[in-house]
Amino acid sequence: MSSSSRWAGAGVRRPGWKAAAGAVMIVTGVILVVTPAFGTLSPRPQPSAACASPTGGTGPSTGGTGHPSAAPGEQCHSARRAPSGGLTGAGARGSRSRAASSCFFKQPTEWIGSAYLAGWANAAKLKGAALLSPGAWDEPKSALQDLHGWYLISDLCNNTLYQYVTGALDYGKHHVPQFPPGRTTFLSFGFMPTTATMQLSQVPIRCMDVMGHLVAPPPTYECIVAASNQATNSYIVTATSEMQIRISDVRVNGVKLDVGNNCRTAALMHTVLQASSGNQYDVLNGGILQGSPTIPRWTGCGVRENLDAIIDAALAGKGNFTLVTQGPTCAFWINPPNGLNANCRIPPGPGHPYGVPKYYPIPER
Repeated sequence: MSSSSRWAGAGVRRPGWKAAAGAVMIVTGVILVVTPAFGTLSPRPQPSAACASPTGGTGPSTGGTGHPSAAPGEQCHSARRAPSGGLTGAGARGSRSRAASSCFFKQPTEWIGSAYLAGWANAAKLKGAALLSPGAWDEPKSALQDLHGWYLISDLCNNTLYQYVTGALDYGKHHVPQFPPGRTTFLSFGFMPTTATMQLSQVPIRCMDVMGHLVAPPPTYECIVAASNQATNSYIVTATSEMQIRISDVRVNGVKLDVGNNCRTAALMHTVLQASSGNQYDVLNGGILQGSPTIPRWTGCGVRENLDAIIDAALAGKGNFTLVTQGPTCAFWINPPNGLNANCRIPPGPGHPYGVPKYYPIPER
């Protein structure tokens, strides 16, 4: 599918989705932030005399305090090397800390907004793919995702820029953090047509930055970290969440399989979706994120008999490739106050705190 036909809205396609060279590449996350240049959100923070060089040499003026004095609006931190940020807890993917001193420069780039998501998820054992947001007649139906951009951190020692965004799915009038429930059909064990209603819900996580600080107050449902290395002109965006999967109303070859109302994964599905320098992804203009989560074992399935083992045999396991397409983001900049962009059908306000986008994505396979 060509890039010009990925978006639809008001009966027309959304042309020119690709970001221009030097635009901020934000990865949703969701989903989500970065290309080699960052002028779209704000000027790239520059090292000042307030930040001591980690390599030695003549130090900055201390103002008689014995410590470097920061210029207005910037925060310089000399600290042990920390992970690049992301999820903490059972699903954490932290890196080994090391004693090397680093200087981190933090700059607010706060904005709020929303974008539509659609995509496909493989069920490896079933050798098939399911729409994450299926509508009538198995047509794609987009899921709304709320986004909140917070700040940039420059690692002046390693020439790396980080951007932090948190997100949450937004379903229904009560803004539940889940994809819209939908019917999906597979061939179980390769020969039995099986249809079920699938529900994917996010649960709260902790999102940490490179300095070991919480990115946002709870609850946070998705942690999006974009890291851009200025020396190599490369970037990678990682969107992390924890998902609970439920199925109901299961029918095998047209016959009801009574799994009950509490058939769910016994553990949360650790979901990591990424875009890198080779992908075309920009949180403001949209694009593709991908990953391969492991579906956990199942529990609570069955009313008259325990059906957990049957569901495990059909679904649980590794290698479930997932591809999510994000549409253009409706965004409102808070700090610096740059106002509203052109992608909003309804701007942020009462009833729609993160706004409503104009365009929805057409998922690619």
